[in-house]
Amino acid sequence: MFTASTVFAILGSSAEHCCTTCDASAGLAKYYSVASPLLSKHQQCGECCMDPKDFNKYHLFEKNLTKAASNTPCADFGFTSYLETDTHGFGPVKMTLDMFKFPATALGAALSPPAGTFCGSLLGIIKENVTFYPDGASYDYFNDINIAKTHVACTGEKYSWDGATGAIDISAALADPSDCMAKSTAGAPKSVPTFSWDGSAVSSKNGYGTLKMKPC
Repeated sequence: MFTASTVFAILGSSAEHCCTTCDASAGLAKYYSVASPLLSKHQQCGECCMDPKDFNKYHLFEKNLTKAASNTPCADFGFTSYLETDTHGFGPVKMTLDMFKFPATALGAALSPPAGTFCGSLLGIIKENVTFYPDGASYDYFNDINIAKTHVACTGEKYSWDGATGAIDISAALADPSDCMAKSTAGAPKSVPTFSWDGSAVSSKNGYGTLKMKPC
């Protein structure tokens, strides 16, 4: 899925993971990123393999991107529970990485649902924001996809909340053909979004990648 020069296919990795071991013979090295390191027990850590010459380019978009001193940087910070392998970013700026979280025994109480407005954007390619209401069951969604000249504006959307995983489930609304989100993604399966909340950021993920949205 990655379209720039960095290579994220890793020799010897498992079926689930992309970046267990980096292929040094191909010029790849392990990098990682932790958002606001260790300030929140709900933070996540990502590991990727990339060519060091691409560091400056991706560091512009991921300020916490750091070259690893070991092969297990996330585990070294206590993020020992594998979450998923995901592609973050859009268009020509994409990065595939293994995501880790703290083990369930370290998470303690379940997360409360998000509240307020969260925003994210990428290089004029996409601008997205979502407002979650205090009822823990409804939200407004706005998305401008400049490269596709597409604008999505859906208000009063419904979701169900899973405090154990941080999942924001909108599947029931998407199953209703008259729903705004369902209509906005009709005929474009890759554009169907999923949302999750880790206590500090809302992740909006679809077939093109993942955008992290922080409080506006």
